Amino acid sequence: MNRLEQQQHIAIVEYLRTVLPSHWHVVHYPSGGFRTPFEARTFKRMGVVPGFPDIMIMGEDARGPRCWFAEVKAPKGTASIYQRQFHESLRNLGFQVAVIHNIDEARTAAEMWKLPMREKIISQLA
Repeated sequence: MNRLEQQQHIAIVEYLRTVLPSHWHVVHYPSGGFRTPFEARTFKRMGVVPGFPDIMIMGEDARGPRCWFAEVKAPKGTASIYQRQFHESLRNLGFQVAVIHNIDEARTAAEMWKLPMREKIISQLA
């Protein structure tokens, strides 16, 4: 993950944690980055798989507990073949997955998923 992507990732997680209900969870899945061969083998044995999305958003809607996924990319970045395949497998299971590059795209995905964002509630009250 390059430095710009890391900065975008941090900003997106902070944004989501700010606008989503406080009892929801926004979690990063640390599969990328440099690993020694020993660490890579150990992580693989522990269940790390190529292509798993960067961020999991866990909360609930009218149907009960749910989970949404986001893959963070640098401004011109695209998902790898492993990521596209894993995202498709998640969609086939009924999960929602988005590839996002910035906070605006995170907001758009959250709105599309109809997540209860506090900023939307606050703007409606104003």
